[in-house]
Amino acid sequence: MIIIAVANQKGGSAKTTTGYHLATDLARRGHAVLFFDNDAQGNATTWLGAEQPGNDYCDIVDFMIDDRVPLEDITQSCKVEHITLVPSTRDMQGADFQIMDAMIQGGFQPPSDVQGNLDMLLSRRLRSIPVDWDFCIIDTPPSMGMVTRNSLIAADCLIIPVDVSHMGFEGTGSMLSFLTSLGEKNGKKIRILGVVATILESQTRLGASILNNMHSYFVELLFGAKIRKAVKLREASAVQMPLYDYAPDDPAALDYEKFCDEALARLACQGFTIPAPRFPAKPSLQSILEAKAARSALQQNKLAKRKKPSLRREAPLGEPAQNQVATPVPA
Repeated sequence: MIIIAVANQKGGSAKTTTGYHLATDLARRGHAVLFFDNDAQGNATTWLGAEQPGNDYCDIVDFMIDDRVPLEDITQSCKVEHITLVPSTRDMQGADFQIMDAMIQGGFQPPSDVQGNLDMLLSRRLRSIPVDWDFCIIDTPPSMGMVTRNSLIAADCLIIPVDVSHMGFEGTGSMLSFLTSLGEKNGKKIRILGVVATILESQTRLGASILNNMHSYFVELLFGAKIRKAVKLREASAVQMPLYDYAPDDPAALDYEKFCDEALARLACQGFTIPAPRFPAKPSLQSILEAKAARSALQQNKLAKRKKPSLRREAPLGEPAQNQVATPVPA
């Protein structure tokens, strides 16, 4: 199972949208996906057609600190086929406090195999679960608290969505510095699979300028696929559908499909073995649109053939048309 975290400490970077569409695209390709919604806002949980559980429900924090909580106790099915969801809960807002309080009250002691390092709790538990999925996608909160740090250490690689704006681009430097220090603290190099530009308005001068700066700064880290701004993404989330299904001809849907293609190619180049699909794959958006265009062209051709040619001959200027009697001129 390949574990991919999607993280950015800045809100509004399309982090959840990117993680959601990466997971749903992998599911469309026939892969079994385990999706962790580790963001207390629960937007991915809602988009996947589930509800945030109540306070009596075991969540990711319980799973991290209590070995008696199996993964099955925190997972549920969702509206998207082949995705198993670990939903967000409202209690996760105070995850850091919850873990520290459990330690103070004596209900939790860090396991000996993590040597007191609280950033390793999720990684430790994920190593013990059965491999019933091909991919695990982790959506993280827009902060660098304990849940995010655990998600980053547990992941095999990281994808950083960056919105194409001045504030979005400027805030990435501190994110990269944090990743370096977090990796050094835990003796692990956090592997960045890539940076994906989101909410792109390339038709504006500002958008084009910032994108050019991103190319210069990130170089090969920047994905070739850029996610264009799309109003239909909001509509798709409101009806709890992936953009692939809600508006397959929307440019952003094609952008996310290309992004997933590229992510899989990068994983393979970095030495990961891409699991074979477990289920029949759905047709790609490109093939769907090509088939739609072909059907439209065929229909237009049929309509053109049905039109009967006109028998009326246009007469030269000043002459009566064919089959018309010339009006006699009075003497």
